[in-house]
Amino acid sequence: MYLDNLGFIEEKPEYEYFYKVDPKGGLPQPFLKIEYKLTGQEFQVYPAEEKALDTYEDYIKYYSNFHLLYQRERWEYKMRELQIAKRLMLNEKGILRKTVIPIYDKKGNIIRLNINQHHYDRVYHESILYGYDDKSRIESRLITIHDGSKVFEKWHYNNDRLISREITINPGVAETVKLRSSILYYHPDFLRDYYFNEYTKKHEGIASSP
Repeated sequence: MYLDNLGFIEEKPEYEYFYKVDPKGGLPQPFLKIEYKLTGQEFQVYPAEEKALDTYEDYIKYYSNFHLLYQRERWEYKMRELQIAKRLMLNEKGILRKTVIPIYDKKGNIIRLNINQHHYDRVYHESILYGYDDKSRIESRLITIHDGSKVFEKWHYNNDRLISREITINPGVAETVKLRSSILYYHPDFLRDYYFNEYTKKHEGIASSP
């Protein structure tokens, strides 16, 4: 009965494939693959080229909605009615490392995140601006990083399911990087098959034991 009620499975992304777009009009080249847990947290990253992991961590991973708004590990938060008023990320010693303050519109959509990166005696100010379509789905995000870098994301949907992203990374002093992603979702029978396989392994092991 429990597995029969897990209809949310097929709404959870399992893999996101990133491709680097050739500025000269060539075919997109494999750049990175991310495997997600059912919680939405990153499980494993598979870089396809040398600097892909650095680019992902510097401009995508730590500016994701999951990291800034939903990740629990080492994060604390304060609520105002039913909205997040502030989130605080602490390091292993309990020292403040990041502050996130959401700004909402009248519909309750986050239209801006004010981010403070705390590095010892310095605080670096960053922000993310959100754009929405007529269905209140996130349509775009503009990330402004403290070193002057900017990242623009364009989100694409099939019905209400996010299926791809276009990401333009402008580091300022370095060459602009353009990426496209394709998102693959968990199959609705994923957990049923998983537990069936685990059950089979367990009982096959019992049956084969002397």
